[in-house]
Formats: sequence, structure tokens, C-alpha cells
Amino acid sequence: STASTAVTDDIRGSLPADPYKWSEEEVAQWIGHIGYAQYADVFLQEHVNGEALLALTKDEFGQLGIYTLGHTKNILSKMAMLNKVAAKYKPMDAFVEENVNEHKSPYTFDQRDYWASHPEAYSQDKQRDKNTYWKLWETIVSHRDFMMEHDFKKLMSRSGLAKHDVEMIWKLSTTETHGRCGFDEFTSIMKLSHLAQMRVPLFIVNVSKLIFYHPPLASTEFFEFSAIFDELQKQQVLSNMVGFYNLPPHILDSDDRLMELEKKALRPYHPIHFEINAKVLIATFSNNISDDAIHELQKSVLATLREQMGFHGAKAQLLDHVYVQRPSLKELGMTPAGPGPGPAPSSSASAAATAAVNASMMAAANASANNGGVAVAVNGNGSGGGPSEINVLEMQRLLLLWSGDANGNQFWDEFRARTDVDKIVASNEEKIRTRQAMSMVAKLRGVSLKHVKFTDEGVKSIANKTKHELREQFGAPEFVAAKATILGLNETQIPAQLLMMQ
Repeated sequence: STASTAVTDDIRGSLPADPYKWSEEEVAQWIGHIGYAQYADVFLQEHVNGEALLALTKDEFGQLGIYTLGHTKNILSKMAMLNKVAAKYKPMDAFVEENVNEHKSPYTFDQRDYWASHPEAYSQDKQRDKNTYWKLWETIVSHRDFMMEHDFKKLMSRSGLAKHDVEMIWKLSTTETHGRCGFDEFTSIMKLSHLAQMRVPLFIVNVSKLIFYHPPLASTEFFEFSAIFDELQKQQVLSNMVGFYNLPPHILDSDDRLMELEKKALRPYHPIHFEINAKVLIATFSNNISDDAIHELQKSVLATLREQMGFHGAKAQLLDHVYVQRPSLKELGMTPAGPGPGPAPSSSASAAATAAVNASMMAAANASANNGGVAVAVNGNGSGGGPSEINVLEMQRLLLLWSGDANGNQFWDEFRARTDVDKIVASNEEKIRTRQAMSMVAKLRGVSLKHVKFTDEGVKSIANKTKHELREQFGAPEFVAAKATILGLNETQIPAQLLMMQ
């Protein structure tokens, strides 16, 4: 026993008892402790923590720049001794029931039971994932059979997702494998990233069902997601989404009642996300929904509302116009917004028009500055200002005001006045919900709410942020195009002098 304790102390040194919980710095310290300090920085650069260290294989040493056979053998020998010491600390198997229960969502079911009775479904879903993601996986992880967390973060830096979403995606995907990301975990990362891009709150996603969810991706190359879908991809989106029309306001305006409806009528179809757009409940399901299933959904919803949710007797008439169908591309925000392109002017006429717009914009911005930041209205020429179209000149004026304001103070004052953000979100710590963001964008642009979709990039820029985060965003030195998006302007509508400044 004494000899065993001496061996344990010798192999571990002064580091914590549980090697699985060692930080990257502690791993580097251990590498020095066993006599190979020259490699400590490499382990740090590769972000090897305790769990990753204990999972390293001989083939992966070359990726760490350790090619000397004697060094490799000696380090592997020390790692084998460390593994013996660490055995009693090894985390429980992810499929041990009591361990899994800690991570179950309300919708979790046992995948193994399902796959045991439906082996063909498992095989088909796995093959579909491989066809979709294997090429990308090989590109990113060509030199080893698992992806390190820093590789993941480097990849996600191109996604435009918030830091907390990125961290949540990694945690949800790798919890059951103790932070190790193989191909299966990578497919979960890709799917969760797609959902996060759609502003689905990740904490409500049933991770156990992602194997059955096959989202369309505008591109599978390094998360270059696009807002433009080809016709095939549009159909793929529609096959997973269903719209519930004319539901009673008592249902739409209450999260509790919506969840009750989901539990009693929709859960057998495995919904993973809900969104309300222009008083239409749009549900995204983990699998394709056939036309027959849509018919069954309508029957189930109507029966549930009548028999279990109190819409009988005099209230039954509230259900007379309820129906279920696939939402249109317009309702999903997948068709271009705003007026179509007009006839192309001559180059000289175009330059003159641009100069005129820019001159009026600068005059408006100067007038605003001279009036203590109070906005001065700019009259459009009939090209905007209606309930369905933005007033392009007015939005360009705001963009100039924003871009010429180093701290974002003038634009923030204008934003608060136009959107009533202080009334909509009372607390500085409260996050702005998607529906609230849609309302604020509509007021900011001066258009009807029904013409702002939840997929609008401007809505995505505002949703899930606190007022404080939004205020900081407005004052940050961002690209002009990002600011124009919130105002509903496309690249061709950005004043020329701003593009030149950028």
C-alpha cells in the first residue's frame, strides 16, 4: 500500500488527485514533471486538458510535433501509469441511466429502444448524416479521429453566433462523451448551429432527437450560411415546418397554453421549435411531416382544444376558422423583402441620383446634429414610407446618423424614441424576445409588423440581447452593412460615401 501510494505521488507529482479535471496548464505542468518540458508549450497550444490527455493515442503524437520514438514510448508509458491512477476518477458511462437523467430535456426518450425496434431508421439517418457532413469533417479533422475544442471554436468564429450559443452548442453535443467530439458529436454541432442561426433557444432543443433532424444548409462549408435558398432547399425547409392558422388569441398570447397544446396534441410528432409570426404558430419538427400527417395534426389540435382545453359550447365557434397547412415562403421570410428592382438607369443618371440622395442625407444628418440629436424628418419621393415598404431615404439618414456618431448616443436616443424599447423591456437584464425584436424592427423602419419576419437579419441582430448589450452593439465600430441590415437596407441602398469610408 505504501509502495502504491509512492508510485501515485511520483506519477502525479503535486498536481490535483483527479487527472480528468486537470486544466490545460496543469497538463503542461505534468509534461514537465515527467521530464519533457520541451513539449509543454505544444500541449498548451493544442488545448489538451486532463480528459484529452488521457484519451491521446500514439498516432496523435505526430500532430503534437513529438516524432522521436523514445520520447513517444516514454510519454505513453507515463500516461498508462497515469490512467491506472485515474481509473477511480473516471466519469460514469454516459448511458448509465442515473447519469443521463441529469441531462434529459422534457422530451427525451430512450434512443436505444427506438433503434432496437427500428434498425432501418437508425441506419438511414446515420447514412444521411454521413452524406451531408463527412466531407466537411474530413476537411477540418483530417489528421485525427476527433475534434479539439479550439478547432471547434475556430470553426464557429465564422458562424456569427453569440459566444454563449457557441459554448452551449459544444456542451450539448459533447456532454455524454465527456468533452470528446467525434463525427457523431460533430453532426450534432452542425445541426444545433443551424437551429441557433434560426434563433431557436438551444436550451429547449431535444438533443436526443437530432439524429432524426436533417436541416437544409445553404452551404456546408465552414458555416457560410446564406439567407438565399434554392427551390430544393426551400422545399426541404417546408417539409419540416407546419403553420397553425387562426388559433384563438388565448392560446397564442400565453406560453403556458402553447406548451399545453404542444404536450397534448403535437408531442407525438416530435416538435423542436415554435415561432409566432403574424399570428400564425409555425412549428418545426424533427422529421419531415407528410400531407397525411398535416391532416392528422389538424384533427388532433381541434380535438384537443375542444375536449381538453375548454373550447367547447359557446367557445367552440372560436375554432371555426382554425386550419393547418404548410407555411408559405413569404411567411417564413424566405422571399426577398421590399420593392423589386426598377429599370436600370444610365450610368450618368445613376451617379446623379446617388449624389442627390447623398447630399440630402448629409444635410439631414447635419440638421439632426445641430438640433441636439433630434431627428429631422426627410420626405421620401414616394419610394417608401408605406405600411409594407421602408422609407429608404429616412433609413439612409439614420444610417448616416449612426455611422457618424462615435459612441452611438444619437442613434440610441433615436432608437429608443422610435421603438419604445424602454416600455417593451423594463429591465436592463431582461433579454429581448424574438416577437419583441420583430415589433421594434417594424417601428424602427416605420412598416407594418406583418411585413417583418422572424428570419429577418435585423431581428436576429436584436433578439436575445439585453438593452445594455444592444447599447454596446450600437456603439461598437461595426461594418456599415451590419448596421444597414437592422434598418432594412440592402447593400445597394447604402450611401456611397459610407462605403468609401469603410
